[in-house]
Amino acid sequence: MTDPASSDEPEASQPSATSVRDEALPPGLRQADPSDRQLARDVVLYGVPVVIGTLSHTVLDIADTVMVGRLGENELAAVGLATFAALIAVVILGAVQVGTQAIAGRRVGEGDEREAGRVLDGALIITLVAGGVASVAGWWGARIPFLASKNELVADLATSYFAIRALGLLPAMITYTFRGFFFGIGRMKFSMWLMVGVNFTNVVLNAILIFGLGPIPAMGTDGAALATTISISLGAVACLIAVALPTFRARYGTLRFGGVDRALVGSIIRVSLPRVFQAFALTCFYTFIAIIEQVGTDEAAAANIVFKVHSLPFHVALGTGLAAATLIAQSLGAGRPEIATRYGDMAARLGFLSVTALGVLYAVLARPIVSIFTTFDSVVEVGVAPFVIVALAQGIDAVGIIYARSLHGAGDTIYVLIAELVTGWGIFVPLAVVLALVLKAPITIVWLAYVGYMISFALASWLRFRSGRWKGISV
Repeated sequence: MTDPASSDEPEASQPSATSVRDEALPPGLRQADPSDRQLARDVVLYGVPVVIGTLSHTVLDIADTVMVGRLGENELAAVGLATFAALIAVVILGAVQVGTQAIAGRRVGEGDEREAGRVLDGALIITLVAGGVASVAGWWGARIPFLASKNELVADLATSYFAIRALGLLPAMITYTFRGFFFGIGRMKFSMWLMVGVNFTNVVLNAILIFGLGPIPAMGTDGAALATTISISLGAVACLIAVALPTFRARYGTLRFGGVDRALVGSIIRVSLPRVFQAFALTCFYTFIAIIEQVGTDEAAAANIVFKVHSLPFHVALGTGLAAATLIAQSLGAGRPEIATRYGDMAARLGFLSVTALGVLYAVLARPIVSIFTTFDSVVEVGVAPFVIVALAQGIDAVGIIYARSLHGAGDTIYVLIAELVTGWGIFVPLAVVLALVLKAPITIVWLAYVGYMISFALASWLRFRSGRWKGISV
């Protein structure tokens, strides 16, 4: 196992000091007046490992969709619904990652790595309590998210899938908490290898458990859920082993817990809690899928394909945003808010260009790509146009994601919550309801509601970042 206590970053060409703090910081922060090129290198240096790790999840999503798509359109639609429900649960529980990353990053910027380790210990206490309760509640109430489904078979399949995924909520929360810590201290490569390992294991187990192998029976959609639960549990164990290594504990003082106090736990909760409610705001996506299901099963299956495949550019933007969050947190901790601003703008610029290029490629290859994920011509026909629309709007979505994550890195989670609520439930869902259920518009027009959400959220996130109010937030 890679020792996460070892540094991922090269030495700066002109370090301002040789202190422990400077050695833990990105090259641009070690220079008095870093160039834009240096800042871009730092974004790439921190961002590429995160993007690779998140893209490995895209590979998993794509493989999962291809395998489940071979079972039938009902199974594909069911897994799509259940995956969104599980995603919302994971985002809620993974909120601790946001606070852990922001606060640990500040402490590293201030030169106190052992205090950063204490942040992890406090976050783990929160995680064990909340994650345990969530796993039990999710398993017990697995049917609730699908009560509105008009297709009984889809609802039954989705309920069984979600119940199995619920058992993995605690290990998922543990893994996300560790990722937040590793991001905060700038150890992006360890997180990359962790996610690649988890997702590769998931793909292999998917093939075995969905279709069966030897004495292992075919489990269909339940097999896909079980594969995910097992894989994420192995990831949690790997994280625990990593931070228990003597070299890691000597540097960061982790897994001691004795130094955790109410003030620290309160700070983590204060920064993380808006992200919990933001996850509820994100139920607008689940609601959008449910609205499309009212239009037809083919349309719902196609929507699952659209969101699954476009998770690739989404994760490029997310990885870039997570890198920006760390760079901003460390810059603020080092007392250099002007550099934090430049890091955020540079990350948004790079993310927009890369995701837009990928979106154009998607648009050109829309029909062949959609055809890979289903054998039903009817699903392909209703899925191509929405696929193209979403592909061409991905660059705008990337800007919103990156600036929102940048604000998270500064601890400005309340504003992001408000922006998500207003744009998701004030614009996205009402517009989708009117277009799909009132006006009975073609499915292509219905998807324009999603584009409207992307534009409004990107604008809200950019305006807040531009204002600079996040620079004065203490964590």
